[in-house]
Amino acid sequence: NASGSSTNASYQATSTGYYRVSVSYDGITQTSCAVQVTVNALPTVSVSSSATNLCSGSTATLTATAGGASSYSYQWKIYGTPIANATNNTYSTGLSASYSVSVTDNNGCQNTSTSTIITVNDLPTVTGQLTVCGANATSQLTGSGIPAASGAWVSSNTSVATVNSTGLVTAVAPGTTTITYKDANGCTSSPSFQVQSAPTAVVTSNALSICSGTNAVFNISGTQDAVVTYTLNNGLRQTIVLTSGSATITVPEATSNQTVSLISILSSDGGCTQTLSSTATVTVNPLPVVGFISGVSSVCIGSTTQLYSASTGVTNVWSTSSPHVTLSSVG
Repeated sequence: NASGSSTNASYQATSTGYYRVSVSYDGITQTSCAVQVTVNALPTVSVSSSATNLCSGSTATLTATAGGASSYSYQWKIYGTPIANATNNTYSTGLSASYSVSVTDNNGCQNTSTSTIITVNDLPTVTGQLTVCGANATSQLTGSGIPAASGAWVSSNTSVATVNSTGLVTAVAPGTTTITYKDANGCTSSPSFQVQSAPTAVVTSNALSICSGTNAVFNISGTQDAVVTYTLNNGLRQTIVLTSGSATITVPEATSNQTVSLISILSSDGGCTQTLSSTATVTVNPLPVVGFISGVSSVCIGSTTQLYSASTGVTNVWSTSSPHVTLSSVG
């Protein structure tokens, strides 16, 4: 025996060498021919990973490095169970699990690596209002999980909206930006954030004052196709659509002062509402009471006469239907 002796009928060789066995019986000893035994070292194997902490949707590539022989075959395992068709020296995965690889060399010797733990984290979510109206409007967004220690919130276009370290978004100008939230695992969520132009409207009247019995006409101009809520004389709220950017409200044969007050405006897509404060008033004047006309009603050609009106509180405007009579401004 090249490495020692044993008195058993079997012997497990653990080193390379020549081995013989001697058998003694009734004082007679017989020794066998020498048998050469070669004991090959197990192949070495280690595993590296492109990442061990992943975000959902990402993958990690595991790479096996073997040594000690000239050629190898590989079998990747998940929790110790062989993975079908995973027989290359690399393996890509997007699942949380414990992975190892068994390497068999050209001598038929096999060794298994230590386990590598891959952790796949869920993507965070972002909640809050993702559409605001007009510059300086704000929206508080909230990210799930624990935020990253730095750079947790980022806006891709700060000329549209900015975001602070707590997720408070402030509108700058109409447009679209991407707000990215990063959690402590390095995983991100990037919803689109829109700043809409704030709808506007104003109301004016065709005339500041009219006579009783005349139509009072109001014109509303503003954002095209927006819906305006208004009141007439502080009555019930009503709505009107600014088709092509304008609308008209007519009070027929008004007998008292009329006031239109704008309350609010809603954009055509329903995403933006603004409070309004524009008002317009038409003063309705009562018709004058015409009194009797007195004075000499019959004179000779070329003569004059003074006529008098019994109307009070008004300015008299004199006129005649005859082309042969002239009237002064005082009758």
